[in-house]
Amino acid sequence: MADGMLRSLFVLIVLTCVVWGHAFAPPVGAAQRHAAMQEAAPFARRYRIRIPLAQEILHAADLNRVPRAIAFRLVRVESYFDSTAVSPTGAIGLTQVLPSTGKHNCPGKNLREVRDNLECGFSYIKLMHRRYGDWFVAAAAYNLGPAVADTSKTLNDLKYSHMVIAGAF
Repeated sequence: MADGMLRSLFVLIVLTCVVWGHAFAPPVGAAQRHAAMQEAAPFARRYRIRIPLAQEILHAADLNRVPRAIAFRLVRVESYFDSTAVSPTGAIGLTQVLPSTGKHNCPGKNLREVRDNLECGFSYIKLMHRRYGDWFVAAAAYNLGPAVADTSKTLNDLKYSHMVIAGAF
């Protein structure tokens, strides 16, 4: 009887977690934190940024299946790793997402928050990649907008795409 009650309680807890959108994950221990830091450290050294920011970029890139090198280059080109950057056109944060783009593609995200901004920017460039099938054109569409990318015949000459995709700074 007690065994059946425990099973029922376990099922109830699992269902509650699923309904509320929480996945069960064991607490992250020191070994996992150390491994994550070790993974982020080479990027932090290369781009001269703090490890926590490198970890956030890695997390958002992996979540959206954006190649890590492209993710770091995109952030470097867009904001030079300044989370408070605002462009003259009003683009916000590390990935310089326009509020209108964020509202349309990432509803409910706060573009001034590092994690939300990275996830929104990387999901948008991934959307452009799915649309065009090429990271070079996706970077151009990310920068210029898909309407310009659809009509442009000179995307291969764009300096922006070379900086993001090829790392030519």
